[in-house]
Amino acid sequence: MNAGDAFAGYRIVRKLGVGGMGEVYLAVHPRLPRHDALKVLTSAVQDDPSFRVRFDREAEIAATLFHPHIVPLYDRGEADGRLWISMAYVEGADAAVRAAGYPGKKLPTQLAADIVTAVGSALDYAHERGLLHRDVKPGNILLTDSTPPRIYLSDFGIAKAQDSQTGVTVTGAFVGSLPYVAPEQIRADTHTTGALDQYQLACTAFELLVGEPPYAGPGMAAVLNQHLHAPPPSPRLRRPELPDAVDAVFTRAMSKDPAARYPTCAAFASALAAALRPGAPTGPVVDTSETVPLAGADQTRHAAPPSTERLTPTVRQTRQFVPPDPPPSAPTVRVNSAGHPPGPVDRVTSGGGARRGVLIAVGVVAVAALVAVIALMMGGNDDSADRDPVAGGGRAGTPSAGPTSRTPAAGIADATSVAAGTRGACAVGGGSVFCWGENTSGQLGDGTTTDRAEPVRVKDLTGVTAVTTDSGTTCAISDGTVFCWGANSSGQLGNGSADDSLTPVRVPGLSGVTAISTHSGTTCAVAGGTAHCWGFNDSGQVGDGTTDNRSRPTRVPGLSNVTAISTSHGTSCAVAAKAARCWGLNEAGQHGDGSTDEKVTLSRVAGLKNVTAIDVGYNAVCAIAGGAPFCWGQNDAGQLGDGTTESRSTPVRVGGIDSAESVVAGVAQACVVADGTGFCWGDNGFGQLGDNTTESRSTPVRVVDLSGVSAIGAGEDTACAVSGGKVYCWGEVAT
Repeated sequence: MNAGDAFAGYRIVRKLGVGGMGEVYLAVHPRLPRHDALKVLTSAVQDDPSFRVRFDREAEIAATLFHPHIVPLYDRGEADGRLWISMAYVEGADAAVRAAGYPGKKLPTQLAADIVTAVGSALDYAHERGLLHRDVKPGNILLTDSTPPRIYLSDFGIAKAQDSQTGVTVTGAFVGSLPYVAPEQIRADTHTTGALDQYQLACTAFELLVGEPPYAGPGMAAVLNQHLHAPPPSPRLRRPELPDAVDAVFTRAMSKDPAARYPTCAAFASALAAALRPGAPTGPVVDTSETVPLAGADQTRHAAPPSTERLTPTVRQTRQFVPPDPPPSAPTVRVNSAGHPPGPVDRVTSGGGARRGVLIAVGVVAVAALVAVIALMMGGNDDSADRDPVAGGGRAGTPSAGPTSRTPAAGIADATSVAAGTRGACAVGGGSVFCWGENTSGQLGDGTTTDRAEPVRVKDLTGVTAVTTDSGTTCAISDGTVFCWGANSSGQLGNGSADDSLTPVRVPGLSGVTAISTHSGTTCAVAGGTAHCWGFNDSGQVGDGTTDNRSRPTRVPGLSNVTAISTSHGTSCAVAAKAARCWGLNEAGQHGDGSTDEKVTLSRVAGLKNVTAIDVGYNAVCAIAGGAPFCWGQNDAGQLGDGTTESRSTPVRVGGIDSAESVVAGVAQACVVADGTGFCWGDNGFGQLGDNTTESRSTPVRVVDLSGVSAIGAGEDTACAVSGGKVYCWGEVAT
């Protein structure tokens, strides 16, 4: 198309770039006075019917995301027989171009750290939403010309849809770029996680710091072989002035074993920023590289499990690149953020960020372009668009907007509690634990890593009173003792090791346990009226005044008469002597004390008395005080339940409920049980509020078709409840 041509109502201004899947144009919006980036897909890509189905589904998912380091997707459609997507147009240069302006193509260390922090937060945010990027590289990172620059990750879009099973295109090319491709992409692993993007981010950071990619060779085979088998190279060997600690950071982030990498991209970014901090020691450089002969896949070496000791000794500091109130005349970035006011709602944690936004803007091979690649991360199998809703068990990609009496979870009788996690759930019934869903780390506790469509009984546990689960890790209280199983990269199983376990292991040193919570690599429990936490501690969420990971239970000082506890995404909270206290990550005001300062010490939540329950979600917290629910923190989807989307750093009352018995906070939604009825509010893109719609709500709505509700659980895009001794789930259903 040429300048002045019309397409899908847009007027073409000029071509921005050409990539393997289409062309990208600068175009004038049909009705609004703005320029958009318009990507028009090639006919060769879109001819596959299954691709078109996934394209529509994944574009819809991407359009619901809002994040300060990802540019929004505006629209998508078909015109003249060609699929198209439009997104915000960003003026600036990509990171590769920016680096080319420095001697040796080596960015200043602070700028490199800022880029990795921003991109890491965007990636973690996408991972929480079930999305993989799969093509992180300098050319897909945009920087504006402002000071400091605004940083955006591009290239979220559609490439995974070309072959959801293997991650390769129909022509056999990798979805990704050769200098940054992760070993699991080369192996075509079926269960890929956010660790894939972390590896690519590490390769990108390596290049930005030293001026060249980590691996090179005379041809593709040589580079692929090094990604599979060669030890991570030393950045200091190529840039000797870098501090000593930098090498260890890259060794972990570029491990051949995804499980041995950092638990999140933000954890990698935080460790790198600390290692690059001025004053970090610098010593002689030792060349430990080796020549690796070409080898078959069966010779792939796997790194040892990661150390439970934290590489970053200080509390994470996240730079904020989007000013709280950008001037309307700013010429460098054209992003329509209407409906999403600045302030706490737009603040980003380096552990994952705010929860709704996407950039797809142009370029696989062109410098100024931004191409699209979006991957729905469902255990490595992206066939969810073709599945039917499940009745009586199984996992469905088609959302269920409300439970029905015909579809209880199979095989669970006399259920008393339920926990919804990420792509899975667990329930307590008859004194036993039953789990189902994804099982990549053995989190179902049946001794395997086989995903289960129907509940399976966890081995060797009886007298169970409570269960908690997150993606990869599950814990339960059995006869007053804690048992955990699944992923353990940060020591969250509490048994002093960093080894995963396919079956329950006892957490030593705790007895009389009455409450348990595990999420994001951290676990907390109440034992004998005292609070104990262990595992990942990058923001001080373990509560011992440090940011060192702990592989065994550590008592949280200053708390007594503790009756409830919860941890999630770097923040922990507890009810002690009927007051609510929080510690750890606080960028969205999760501490509830009116501040947004990150603290490793306890903060008392303001204004709450007679607190009986508390639950931490994704950058938001909810509690019950005097029978009424209150929430605080991030509120971009209305998850605080006060009828607004304004974030709050002190508690606000959830409207219309006076006799709440229990409360749960999910990723961007929350639920309570009141008088035998379930109520939910917040994000509803998958029908997780249970009101038979997919319309998000900023005030509570009743969960339909269920009465006599005694327990409720909220995960990422799924919710579950206990009614009449049976378990029902809805949303992106895990039962």
